[in-house]
Amino acid sequence: MAPYGCAPLPNEPPSKLACPAATSFGNTPQNTSLRNPDQKSVDLALTKTTSLFENYKIEFRGDFFNAFNWVHFGGPDSGITDTTFGLIQSTTVNARVIQLSAKFKF
Repeated sequence: MAPYGCAPLPNEPPSKLACPAATSFGNTPQNTSLRNPDQKSVDLALTKTTSLFENYKIEFRGDFFNAFNWVHFGGPDSGITDTTFGLIQSTTVNARVIQLSAKFKF
């Protein structure tokens, strides 16, 4: 096993991850962290108000959270000795949620 648990990923050539010598530091700048993937979300609300009689109205409303159902991946595993180092294994936001409602005004 390479020093400090440093080894290439399965099915990858050894050049993908180079390990520094046991008494030296690597060439990654300090305060470097793994970046999370971009996240974007669109929430929509549609409303329709209709008069039933002179003083009565009904309002229909539809709320769409994460309307386009974009997936939001979690951050990569940052434990250098973990076998899943650098892999993204989770999502951070629920899938699309739709909420329908009606309100009667008098």
